[in-house]
Amino acid sequence: MSSPSAPRKIVAISGSGISAESGLPTFRDANGLWRNHDWRDLASPEGWRRHPELVLEFYNERRAKAAEARPNAAHIALAELQSAYEVVIVTQNVDDLHERAGSTKVIHLHGQLTWARGTSPRRLRQRIGANPIRIGDLCEDGTQLRPDIVWFGENVPLMNVAIEEIADADKVLVVGTSLTVYPAASLVDEARPDAEKALCALDIDIAPRGYEWLRGPATEQVPALARRWLAQARGDRSSFHRYRASRRTTCERFTGIAMKHPNDVSTPADHLDQAFTRTSPYGTRAEPTYSGALSFLRRRYSKSLAEADVAVIGIPFDLSTTNRPGARFGPRAIRQASASLAWCGPYAWDFDPCERLRVVDWGDVFFDPGRPEQAPEAIRKCYRSIVAAGVTPLSLGGDHFVSYPIMQALRERHGPLALIHFDAHSDTWEDPDDRIDHGTMFWHAAKNGIVDPAYSVQVGMRTLNANTHGYRVLDARWLHTYGVDACVAEIRARIGTRHCYVSFDIDFLDPAFAPGTGTPVVGGFSTHDALRLIRGLAGLNIVGMDVVEVAPPYDHADITALAGASIAQELLAAYASRFQASA
Repeated sequence: MSSPSAPRKIVAISGSGISAESGLPTFRDANGLWRNHDWRDLASPEGWRRHPELVLEFYNERRAKAAEARPNAAHIALAELQSAYEVVIVTQNVDDLHERAGSTKVIHLHGQLTWARGTSPRRLRQRIGANPIRIGDLCEDGTQLRPDIVWFGENVPLMNVAIEEIADADKVLVVGTSLTVYPAASLVDEARPDAEKALCALDIDIAPRGYEWLRGPATEQVPALARRWLAQARGDRSSFHRYRASRRTTCERFTGIAMKHPNDVSTPADHLDQAFTRTSPYGTRAEPTYSGALSFLRRRYSKSLAEADVAVIGIPFDLSTTNRPGARFGPRAIRQASASLAWCGPYAWDFDPCERLRVVDWGDVFFDPGRPEQAPEAIRKCYRSIVAAGVTPLSLGGDHFVSYPIMQALRERHGPLALIHFDAHSDTWEDPDDRIDHGTMFWHAAKNGIVDPAYSVQVGMRTLNANTHGYRVLDARWLHTYGVDACVAEIRARIGTRHCYVSFDIDFLDPAFAPGTGTPVVGGFSTHDALRLIRGLAGLNIVGMDVVEVAPPYDHADITALAGASIAQELLAAYASRFQASA
């Protein structure tokens, strides 16, 4: 039993219903996994002996689908309970969505798709991640690998461990299970009589005795319950009463994500300095805009890419500018401005990209400013490691030259890129190969096969350069004449499904909207125009993005930095739109 001085303990028993809200099919519903197969052929020792190829094919497909899925709001809420409780997840699910949401103690009763084991009595296990298992793949003991899944008719080795955890819990939550699969279904009866108990499930007719029945989707009910339990743990009665009244902020009504205003004085202390204290790579939490450690959108600072989908990287380089320097301060200014955006998803999207993607702030690329000729290789080296880890970069410049070494690293992985380039300048002036200049790199990129101009678009140019070098140029006069919708249609037709890189020079905006830049040009566009254009990129096969040329020394009231942060957030949402919603 938990002693009075021990951390309060929650055990959550989860089933396939919670993963279904991340898009993974359940076993028994009309669209479930068994609809085309007899379960005896796929999930039993007998089926494995009769046709192992079919079993491996089935689990390889499940493993691939699970790898594509993203934790939803219920997974994330359970992970966030760890800030005030000892939390143990006892799950019947074989995916790793709980772990990816940030839960640190997960008991998988029925095994894990990301592990395999040998077929000898020794049951040696090895981690395989998202990789398939094929006939002929052997364990270290020389036997054929099989999924490390507990099949029907096999013992559940962790059952007693789960019983002990539940019997020791102060609070028990049952979520997403039909309570029809035994012996796991019997776990609900192991909770102490004095424990607070709740159940959230859509496919049962009656709740077990003593359980509060939360009727509705897990992505709605579990976050609400988590807020209530966190308020209880902190003794925050005002938060508790706000929960009871179910008052929803504007952001919550729009996105469906529960939020408080960032400067709410009741913000818990463990929500501060999220750049260092954040535990889950997903989700958005309020933090006062005027204090705390700064990172882009309050994401966690991390050099580890093992749990990242997108890395935000600053490149404080402005040694190739031809007019006013100062863009070296751009990454810091954009991060600071992003604090006012970090409490909620971007306005015009129906989701928060940080609920779909694991976004980390990687920090800045280091180079010696006394040796500017070494900067390109320092940038390339950094981005090669990021790309090799399968992580998509969102870069904050720095002057526009930094796009060139970034694209070189991406080209090594993806082949010639399609370029979507927003700018007042074409940056395609011809230049010797050994010069570093922020006005020539897209000529070098085309000449050296890094970018394929035949599938690339430049938008907003309002300086003279007669040679397009094969790029499709939609200059300022064209865009002012035909408008945003026509421009988006041209971009999408040109790019198609190709791997594309999006580069946004802040001087695409008119100086009235972005005075803080090195080479401003009048006759440009509003931030409203820019955001609409970026929203039009939703669903494209984006492999990298940057926002460059923010130069704070020439800014007024941080409006350029705020524009840069907002555009970066919109790019993140456009990229996230390709991925499955988590809630």
